[in-house]
Amino acid sequence: MQLDETTLKVTIKTVVKEAIDEHPTIQRMGSEIGELKSDVAVLKTDVAVLKTDVAVLKTDVRDLNSRFEVHARTTNYSINKLHDSFHKMSVDMEEIKSGLNKVIEIVMPSKIPRGAV
Repeated sequence: MQLDETTLKVTIKTVVKEAIDEHPTIQRMGSEIGELKSDVAVLKTDVAVLKTDVAVLKTDVRDLNSRFEVHARTTNYSINKLHDSFHKMSVDMEEIKSGLNKVIEIVMPSKIPRGAV
C-alpha cells in the first residue's frame, strides 16, 4: 500500500495527537510549554519596558553631562577670574606698601625700620 504525502502527514499528526492525549507526561509537558510561552511573552514585555527605561536614562545622563560641562566651564572661569583678581590685589598691595614706605621715608626718615623696605 502506497500513501501520498498529504495522507501520510495527516496520519502522523493523528497518531501524535492520540499519543499525547493518552500520555499524561506529554500532556503535562504541553501544559508546561504553554506556561513557558506565557512567561516568555511577559519577559519580552519586561525587556521592552527596560529598553524604554534605558533610553530615558541615556537622555537623562546626556542632559546631566551637558549641565556638568556648563557648570565646570563656569567654575573654571570663576576660579581663573578669582586667581587674576588675587594676583592683581597682591601686586597692588606691594605697590601700596612700597608707596607708604617712600612716604614714611620722606616724612619721617628716622622712623622707618631697617630692612622694612
